[in-house]
Amino acid sequence: APAQAKLVVASSIMLNGRGQQVPEKFQFTNADPATFNKEGSGLSIAQQWAPHGLMVRKAKNARIDGWSHVRSYITPYETPEWDEYEQADVQRARLRVFPSCENLIRQIPNQIHDDTNVEDLKKNDDDHACDTLRYLAMGLPRLPKRVRHQAPKTDDERVWDEYRRNAQQ
Repeated sequence: APAQAKLVVASSIMLNGRGQQVPEKFQFTNADPATFNKEGSGLSIAQQWAPHGLMVRKAKNARIDGWSHVRSYITPYETPEWDEYEQADVQRARLRVFPSCENLIRQIPNQIHDDTNVEDLKKNDDDHACDTLRYLAMGLPRLPKRVRHQAPKTDDERVWDEYRRNAQQ
């Protein structure tokens, strides 16, 4: 039954409820390496997606390197940027998770280090969204090492920054 469910999802992933193709545009699409395994139909899930316009490439499954990539993308920029909404300097990461990513938000706090390999995270049955995040990060360019978190600015530094910004206007 699970193999049949995969086939149904794979064949309808690019179709909306009326059976029409979804006009999505992607910069790149990485898929779980298991997507390239042959199924009962003799085709892999990736091969079933292709006729519907979803061309995927096999994600790099290097777990330790992948989690390192994720950490580099969630590390805030060195320099805070001015946020008009917050009316303050805000340190942001290169990767932001939207509230609609409910599964990822639910799964991330449950990720713990592996008992035997502390550089890796322990595998569990409910980590598919986290694996997807890792596949995404592995498809992005490696960030320079100089992007590291700095201590938040003091009130005096913020006042001077605001003064400089206003003086430039």
